[in-house]
Amino acid sequence: MTKQLPDLPLIGTNDITAKGTVVLDLRQDQTYTLTPQNYGLTLNGVIKGDVTVTGTLDGTYTTTGNTLKTDVKDDSLKATASLAGATFDASPLTDYLTKQLHLVSIPYQCQGQNLVLQQDNGMGGTVSVTWTPAA
Repeated sequence: MTKQLPDLPLIGTNDITAKGTVVLDLRQDQTYTLTPQNYGLTLNGVIKGDVTVTGTLDGTYTTTGNTLKTDVKDDSLKATASLAGATFDASPLTDYLTKQLHLVSIPYQCQGQNLVLQQDNGMGGTVSVTWTPAA
């Protein structure tokens, strides 16, 4: 059973800010873990609230040429939203991020010690995402 959420006036009426970090651990045995750390969105406008993402995404990866290919083994990412005083499961957001943005096969390049991924932006284009080494 699914629950349809009402349309929310988000476009153009809210300031949406990302917060926190996401750690991508690419290990030598060709496994990876993606872990959000205090990660989410803050909405400040007509709708006020927060979306928090927790859990992990685990799997394996290979590189061919300049393409990073991943295979998800365990997707335990969860999202919780607190909007206008109500708290609810917002996990469809994490489903969107992992499935709709095509995180399975990504062009990449190394720039110094940074990993730069050319990720799908969900609107027919791409966006460069730079991952820096953890401190």
